[in-house]
Amino acid sequence: MKETGTLGIRVFPSVHRYAAERVMRTVTVEINGADYQACVKVSRLGNTVLNVKPEFDDCKDIAAETGLPLRTVIKKVEEEARKVQD
Repeated sequence: MKETGTLGIRVFPSVHRYAAERVMRTVTVEINGADYQACVKVSRLGNTVLNVKPEFDDCKDIAAETGLPLRTVIKKVEEEARKVQD
């Protein structure tokens, strides 16, 4: 799971599915001197963070308000969320 980026793996022939724990968090990111809130989905396996995914609509709204490219905002939100998770 650490290498694939997937949130779940099916093991055959059984029907058991290993699933990563998923939680929603809100992070604050500072852009051009102003603070913005964005939700992120954090997936974990035990104490290890597997993935951090910012919510697209939150990032889109921040990008529209700040004039920054959407990809830049997504990257900033993800970086901030990873700092908080470490």
